[in-house]
Amino acid sequence: MPDSQRADIGGTLYQLMRLMRRYWHDGVVASLDMTGPQSIVVAGLKSLGDGVNQTELSTFLAIHKAPLACIIDQLEQKGLVERRLDPHDRRVRRIFATELVREIHPRMELVMDSLNASLTEGLSNADMRTIDRGLETMRDNLLIGLGENRIVANMDAELI
Repeated sequence: MPDSQRADIGGTLYQLMRLMRRYWHDGVVASLDMTGPQSIVVAGLKSLGDGVNQTELSTFLAIHKAPLACIIDQLEQKGLVERRLDPHDRRVRRIFATELVREIHPRMELVMDSLNASLTEGLSNADMRTIDRGLETMRDNLLIGLGENRIVANMDAELI
């Protein structure tokens, strides 16, 4: 493709994200008593594991702390998560999934697996590695442009 007709990566990624959100909503959000952002926080908590603090979860999900705190409040009211004081630093509250999350998480994983299978159908392993490296570079470029650090949490986790 000539330089004058460069690909609209941003536009394509925007369309892809909208479609992924719709797939996630139809498969998970619509059948559970959660909003889309709540389901993303639950998925992030399951990826990072119980006992994560809000700052770690905020960094991993790229959600600012204040809106994340509101979402965690909502999840706590629904009985899906609980906050516990850190035994070594009582200023820190750690977040834990409840039994309700352990019951619904298999459904979330099933939808995520199906979404990933649909996304990667027809792509070779080499293609997927190339795409993954390219997306990571784009993410890191934007974080640098925003003056933020690279996301240090395990980015191999699968989130919408």
